[in-house]
Formats: sequence, C-alpha cells, structure tokens
Amino acid sequence: MEYLNIIKRRIWIVIGLTLVAAALSGLLSIFVIDPIYEAKTSLIVTRVSKENDKMRYDEILMYQTLVKTYSELAKSRAVAKDAISKLKINITPDELIENLRVSPKPDTQIIEIAVQDKDPKKAYNLANILSEVFIEKVQTIMNSDDVKIMDMAEMPRMPIKPKVFLNIMLAGFTVFLVSVGIIFLIDYMDNTIKTEKDVERYIKVPVLSTIPYTKSKVFDLESPVSENYRSLRTGIKFATFEKDIKTIVVTSVGPSEGKSTITQNLGTLMAASGSRVLLMEGDLRNPTVHKNFSIDNNTGLTNILTTDASYRLYIKESGVDNLDIIPSGPKPPNPAELLGSLRMKYLIDNLRYEYDYIFIDTPPAFIVTDASILSSFCDGTILAIASGKTNIESAVKTKDTLLKVNANIIGAVLNKVKGENIKKYYNYYTKSSKI
Repeated sequence: MEYLNIIKRRIWIVIGLTLVAAALSGLLSIFVIDPIYEAKTSLIVTRVSKENDKMRYDEILMYQTLVKTYSELAKSRAVAKDAISKLKINITPDELIENLRVSPKPDTQIIEIAVQDKDPKKAYNLANILSEVFIEKVQTIMNSDDVKIMDMAEMPRMPIKPKVFLNIMLAGFTVFLVSVGIIFLIDYMDNTIKTEKDVERYIKVPVLSTIPYTKSKVFDLESPVSENYRSLRTGIKFATFEKDIKTIVVTSVGPSEGKSTITQNLGTLMAASGSRVLLMEGDLRNPTVHKNFSIDNNTGLTNILTTDASYRLYIKESGVDNLDIIPSGPKPPNPAELLGSLRMKYLIDNLRYEYDYIFIDTPPAFIVTDASILSSFCDGTILAIASGKTNIESAVKTKDTLLKVNANIIGAVLNKVKGENIKKYYNYYTKSSKI
C-alpha cells in the first residue's frame, strides 16, 4: 500500500511521460521513419523425380543438409553482384546483403529468400532476380540442377516496418517503467513528511487530524474541510481528557506550514461548539491572524507586556460568538524577551480563569525560540506539519527542542495534504450534523 501511495501521489508524472513517449513514438513511426517493404521467394532443394521414382530417406537427409550450404551460397557476394548487374541498380553487394535474409526452414528442404527495401518494386525485383541468379550459381558451382523455385515474389503492398502500434506500446510500457522508477527515486530523495505514518514513524507523536490542502484560510462551518477540524477538536479533547489543559501553543517547524490558519479555524470551531475561546497572536515577528478577522493591529499583546494598562483593554471581539482575539500589536525589538517575561506568565494565568481555551499562535519553533519559551509554561503544544514540505530532520530537532523545555506536546496536525478527497467527509456527514 505504501508503494501504491507513492505512485498515486505522483501519478501525473507516470501518465504524462507515458503519453508523451507513446505520442512521440507514434509520430516518429508515421512521419519520420521511412517505411520498409519486404518481398519473399521460396525455393526447394530436391532432385527432379522420374515417374514412379521415390526418394530414399538417406537422400532426403542429404538434401536437408545441402539446404544449409545453399543458404550460405545465396548470401554470397557473387550472387549479390550478379543480381545487381542484371537489374542495373546503383547499390553495392554489401548493401544488398545487409538487406537480404536467407532462411532455411528447419527439417525441410525449403529455403526462403527475402529482400527489404524502401521501394516495394525494388524489393520485388531483387527477390526474384536473386532467386534466378542463385539457381544459376548452383548449376555452375555445384554442377547440380536440384534447386527449384516454389513461389515467386509478389509486389508487397504494406510495409513491414515501422510497426506503429507495437512501437507505441513498447515506448509507452518502457517509459511507464522508467517513470515509476523515477517516482521511487524522487520519493527516496525526498526527505519530507508526507503521511500520518511518517509523523508517527519519525516524530513519534500522535496525529490529531489531517487537514487537506485548500486555498482558503477561513473555512465555512458547513464546508467539507470543517469535518477535518472537528476531528482535530475531538483529538484535542481526547488528548486532554484527564488533564486540565486550557492554554495551548500552536507552532510549526518552518514558515508557511499553516499554523496560523489552524489556530484561527480551530478557535472558531471551538467557539461555535459553545466554549469560551481566546486567540492570542503570539507571533510578534510576522502576525497574520488579525488580518483574517479584519481587526486592526495598532495595539495588542506588546502593549499589555510593556505597559501597566489592564489587559482587558486590548482584548478585541472577532465577530464570532464566544471568540475573542488579542492581536500582536506593534512589533517589538525583543520578541523572545517579552514572551518569556513574568508579565506574560501572569497574563496567561489570569486569562485561564476567563476562558475555556486559549490558543496562542507562535513563530516556527525550529527558527526562533519564541514557541519553546511559551511552551515551557503553557499546558500543551500542537505541532503543525505541512505534508510534502516539512523536513524530517528539522521536525525531529524541533520536537527535541520543545521536549528540552518540558513542553507537553499534545500531538501533530498534518496540514496541506494534497490529493486528499475533502468531499469524503462532507458526503459522510450531512448538513444537519450538530456542532
């Protein structure tokens, strides 16, 4: 199944290369490669029988042996030279022999002479003339009259080469095998996480949910992808069933892996289910959450951490029931110091009594220490991993970094999974599904 999944992920390479190879082979066979025609004659090696005269068995064996000798004579330069002279054509004996096929039939006294050429008439004339010259040579050299023509050559109507359909099939099949090999080579050299099994095998953390790739960052609660976030919500609740986990850091290994999108959509769904939720924009370096809720970022978390004003002044409504937001605020020169300050710890301690869940969007944990700092005093951490983008080695190092600060890694979200049929969830759950 893993091998089939590897092929499935890049099936377009196989299909594309196979179709291109088959098309090129067909075009070359039809328009580029010159057609080759073949004319054939059949001769028999035997003595002329007299009336009521039957051949003995030893004579039959002798003539079957002579067939091999005569076949070599038919391919000789002497025969080819005389045939060219009779036809008066501009060709060398070696060129004629190269296009000549003399085939003794096994266990018979029959010889087949076949000539191939681009000109069907030329092939026809050469086959007949070669047979006549060959008989004359046998009479002269072997002093024998025991070779007779059975069938004269006929004018070939259809070329024997190129075999268009066969060429197309061979080219397509060969390139199909090569492209499959290329796919496996690409997969072998691709050191990224692609499937849930990769997460469990290399990162060794549970996968809370798989989120398919979508262009939209904000989802509709009735859309197919919402079921993936419901699965994530369920995964979090199961992971925190026996623990009082309210403050959750959402981070990633590298940039553009979808952590901010996961944070805001998860918060929206949690709020829709009746929980009191706060989204905190802890990414003070490149904040994006506030943009998707059309909230200004003039003031926010940095103001709370650098002034004595009440944090409640900087909590803003998102436009979604039960969901509040604290944007990042003005960019500070020392993000890590602010996030690791006592003020930040006190802020989280105070907020946990006012909300059921607090989700904190942070910068990538592999790049800067902000996520590790917040994870050290929050209840749990979720690691966003982008399928086909997150490097395995970087992800392992990120996990180890978080564990060194005693972060409680609840699990991972495999995000941006391409090829996932997001409609399968929507077909399973009806629109009447309850939040």
